[in-house]
This record gives sequence, structure tokens and C-alpha cells, in this order.
Amino acid sequence: TNQWALLVGVNDYPGEIQDLRFARNDARSIKELLTTSAGFAEDQIRLLTDDGVGEARATKANIFAAIDQYLLPRVQPGHQVLVFFAGHG
Repeated sequence: TNQWALLVGVNDYPGEIQDLRFARNDARSIKELLTTSAGFAEDQIRLLTDDGVGEARATKANIFAAIDQYLLPRVQPGHQVLVFFAGHG
């Protein structure tokens, strides 16, 4: 299909920044909604969370890599791209 998504959820923050309780679960819920109700293919969604492993960990480098190395080569004119970020903006 021509639908792509990058979903990011971050609960835990260093230092004095207040941690969140539901951000990573919100990102996971959006993924479930997209695959079950919006027709997104599982392999056209990138989910990054702060408890993810390897490329699925929500780091600055992995977020940029998801854009540059995952989305950029695949997304074509006319495709839909959804970006969802749950965390401190």
C-alpha cells in the first residue's frame, strides 16, 4: 500500500525532566489501530520506544535513521505518511 508511519513513544527522561506514564503505550496503541482499522501493513510502520531494542529504541539517531533510511527511499509522491510522537515535545 501507499501508507507509511513512524511512531515514537518515550516515557523515561534523564535528570529533572518528569517521566511520563503512557507515551510508549500510546505509540503502541496507534500502531495497533493503524494495522487493524486503517489498512496499514505491519512492515510499513516503524515503532520506536524508549524500551525498544536496537533500531527500535527511540534515540535521536534511530529517529533520524527511520526518516532517512527507512521512509525516504520508500515514500513516493502521492503516498501518505503519518508521524506520531508521544513524549515531551
